[in-house]
Amino acid sequence: MRIDPRRCDRCGGCLAACSRNALRIGRTFIAVDPVACDGCLACVSVCATGALSADGSARPPLRTGTQPGAGRTQRPLASGTPRSRSRAATAREAEGWTLLEAVVMLSVTLAAFVGKEALLAIAPVRGLPVDALVLVRGIALGGYYAVQLLAVRWLADRRGSSLGRALGGRARSLAERFAVLARVVLVVVGARAFGILYGLLMRQAGFVPDSSALLKTFGGRATGLVLAAVLVVCVGPVIEEIVFRGVLLQGLMTRLGAWPAIAVQAVVFAALHRSVWLFVPMTALGAALGWLAWDRESIRPAIVAHAAYNAITVAAAFALRG
Repeated sequence: MRIDPRRCDRCGGCLAACSRNALRIGRTFIAVDPVACDGCLACVSVCATGALSADGSARPPLRTGTQPGAGRTQRPLASGTPRSRSRAATAREAEGWTLLEAVVMLSVTLAAFVGKEALLAIAPVRGLPVDALVLVRGIALGGYYAVQLLAVRWLADRRGSSLGRALGGRARSLAERFAVLARVVLVVVGARAFGILYGLLMRQAGFVPDSSALLKTFGGRATGLVLAAVLVVCVGPVIEEIVFRGVLLQGLMTRLGAWPAIAVQAVVFAALHRSVWLFVPMTALGAALGWLAWDRESIRPAIVAHAAYNAITVAAAFALRG
């Protein structure tokens, strides 16, 4: 069976035709469970768009008339081949990450996060001079991102893909580029406005949000500013978008659907920032970035929006440090 997600109109006919519940359809992918699929090709027989088509079968397609891809030479498949071909087709052509890959990536991220925090919590590290402590914090954060990058690279290699494809995206017209830019600006401005409003409401309620976390991590000197610019503005948004709005979001979408998946990944994203005060605004930012990645079918706009948001945060923190 050949899979072409770009032709799918998400009508749901193939889902209804599959008696074994072996199909999953998302906004940018079609996935076939190789264990559940028995190779009956009932899904191919009802697909009118050519998103699912026969690439050769031991039995003819169930639907009569012109088939998508008709005219190609058909050849018998060996016993057990439908499952093998489903696995290969899914890995080769589906654009979305699977739920298993999302679970693996989340596990690696949590393990790396715990390792980073454990390193920074040991007494010899906490007793270092300020400049040395800032450097160690930067190295620990860089290591945290490096572990996630290696994990994504391994998952991509395992499915015969690449990090470039993990970013998603496609050639766009000038009008589409302006539409993407408008959404990026909307996300950045909206998230910043929400953060400001949240801070004002907390102060009105008698709580004073802790806004000095960035300075506590990197210090207020030039070295800290450089580290923050490199790690928080340049490196962090790329890695975090690949992990949260790439692997995790797409994997969750295969089981939960778009909006529940956006909500779940946003909560996890906020929790890993390890700040009670920032949990609500970070959840809102994660949800907005998730919507942007889902709406544009690419994490590239989300990377740009995330980097711009962080750049404003770093600039404001160092400009107002006093």
